[in-house]
Amino acid sequence: MASIRKRNHPVIENIIKVMEAEGISIEELSSSSGIMEEDLNKVLHNKRVIRPHEIAALSIALNVSPNELFSFPERDEDLTD
Repeated sequence: MASIRKRNHPVIENIIKVMEAEGISIEELSSSSGIMEEDLNKVLHNKRVIRPHEIAALSIALNVSPNELFSFPERDEDLTD
């Protein structure tokens, strides 16, 4: 079975990037998303798998699309060779 970190990737990393870029605290995100702070902490620290309804709530609270949360970083090198 895949680890929690693998199952949450890349969503959690992208949530944290947006939080850092916008200066949003866990407390603020909890309040604006309606997700209990304890649950949000567990998700952000890969202690449990993020649920679909939480992704929706977080994308709204962060003012980003769910697609942005699932996007992988672009790679510099061309892997097609």
